[in-house]
Formats: sequence, structure tokens, C-alpha cells
Amino acid sequence: MISVFIGGGTPSLFSPDAIATLIGDIRARLPLEPGAEITLEANPGTFERDRFRAFREAGVTRLSVGVQSFDDAKLRVLGRVHDAAQAKAALEEAARHFETFNLDLMYALPGQTVDELDRELATALAFAPPHLSIYHLTIEPNTRFANTPPAGLPDDDTAAQMLDLITERTAARGLERYEVSAFAKPGHRCAHNLNYWQFGDYLGIGAGAHGKLSFPHRIVRRALARADDLHRAGAGRRGDLQRRGGGTQRAALRVHAQRAAAARGLRADALQRAHWPAAVGHRAGAGRSRAPWPHRARRGRLAADVARLRFPVRPAVAVPAGRLSSSVSQSRKARSGGHSASVGG
Repeated sequence: MISVFIGGGTPSLFSPDAIATLIGDIRARLPLEPGAEITLEANPGTFERDRFRAFREAGVTRLSVGVQSFDDAKLRVLGRVHDAAQAKAALEEAARHFETFNLDLMYALPGQTVDELDRELATALAFAPPHLSIYHLTIEPNTRFANTPPAGLPDDDTAAQMLDLITERTAARGLERYEVSAFAKPGHRCAHNLNYWQFGDYLGIGAGAHGKLSFPHRIVRRALARADDLHRAGAGRRGDLQRRGGGTQRAALRVHAQRAAAARGLRADALQRAHWPAAVGHRAGAGRSRAPWPHRARRGRLAADVARLRFPVRPAVAVPAGRLSSSVSQSRKARSGGHSASVGG
């Protein structure tokens, strides 16, 4: 195993002793590589001085601090339990005790302007985070925002302008955009996240967890389902559903899209490694420049992301097996031959 991700949003509610016990139990059952990445998601609302130091001593090597915003009004709209002062204190403590940590932000928030985002970025980057994850607010079904949409959501053009600003500000501070929403300094990319993007395998353990294991002729997925789903599926008391499949068009498209995103675009060489016809990569750009993706204009990437996915899905061969990751509860978030584990709730 190359990584463990203890996720779910609020695992920092556990005591450091409980986290130490959990990590010890994982090590006793799974072969972790020396220097394996062990990430713990931390909610600033659970922050106490010296608590992060105790997590470090318990075996956590990387902290992911869910700041989301430094604007108290925005945090209240999002329903967060912490305020800006708690977020700043948590980041100061994370920087004091961890060589690498992640700062989570959100953008395109209700009522947010480009100038407001610029101030948020300035505050975040002042903490010199080795890794920054910044996510566009997404309205999911069956949520409070879906039932009562918030007013003042930025339109698509404004959101694109915000993304340009994020890219510029992070690059100026030495943070490379290595996948859609993640920016990191050299040597600080998240191995666990990369395993997801590269369609690697992972074990899902705990409430809300899901997992994926690849075999030569099939892919086995495991997900914790709701009680009514289990009843309809006749799964009884097992507590989970297993779905099997391999080499299907849907799975192949997922592999293709994830690898493309990780590479910042669909290039012919990436498609060939994924066993896709090389011509597919250029189909949407017929008659246009075929310069490598990093040299394209930033705004052009947004249009290309959409256009390049509009093609028939016909993989030449079955989806190749991925690496193994382990999820000890679902996280939001490797290198060849490695394994990973995610814990969350």
C-alpha cells in the first residue's frame, strides 16, 4: 500500500489515540510501504492547540484542512461550523507540525465576486500551503441547495474567469496544476488522489466507503448502500452492494476521461497508452492547431474539455487493470505498482 486517506470530512473528531490505534490496525493487516502517505482530513471546527501535533505523532504524515472560505458570511451560507479565525489558527498549526499539508478552498460561491476570490486566494497563499485543492461549488441532488437554490451564484463566464485567476495566482507561487482541482509544489502531489485519477484500485473501509479492485477480466466495485437500496436489491444484511463489470464502454470512457484530466488534455500518446485509437484525440480539433495541451490558451482548455469528450466510445481492448488503493471511508480524493488505502465516514 502506498497511501491511506482517512476522510469523510470530520475524522479529526477522533482523538489522536484513536487515530493511532486505527493506523496501527491498518499496518497490522495491510503491507504499507515505508514512507507511505497517510492523510487525515481535518475540520477547523474541531481544532485544538497541540491536537495536530498529536496526530503527527500518531502516524499521520499529511493533513488536509477543510477551510472552504476565509469569509465568515460565506461560511455561514455553506453551513460550516467554523469561522475564519479558526481556519487560520488550524493552518498555522498544520504548517508547524507537518512537512506537507493541503488547504481546501471552494469558489463560485453564492454572491462571490472575482475580487472577493482574489482576496481569498491571497489569504490562502499567505500560509504557503504545499498543496491547494480548490473546488467549484456543485449543487448536488437531494441537498439543501438543490431544494432551495442559493441566490447570486456566479454564471459560467464568471466562474471561468475565477478559474483563470486561480491558475495565475497559484503558478506565481510555485504551485503546479497537476489535475483539475489540485495544485502542488514539487514533491507534494497527493499520491492517493493521483491513484483515483489514474484509475487505480483502492479498498473502501468504513461508513460511506466505496472501493474498486481490478482483475484480468473484470472490475469489482464495493459500495455501502442505503437500507432501502439494499432491500430492493435483495442484499439482506450484507451492508453493501457489489457490482461487477469489465471492458464496457462506460468503464472505458471513465478511464479515458480520468487519465486525460490528469494529463491536462487528450493527447495521442496518452490515448495510445490507454489502448485508444490515436485519431480520437484530435477528432474535435480537426483543422485546428494540435499543439500539446500545456501550450493551449487557458480559456481554450475549458472548451476543449467539453468538445473532446463528444465522440463514440469504442475501446480497442479491455480496460487495463489498475493499481491498488485502500479507502478506509470515502475520500474526495500513485505510482506504478503501488497500493493505497482510504478511510472516511
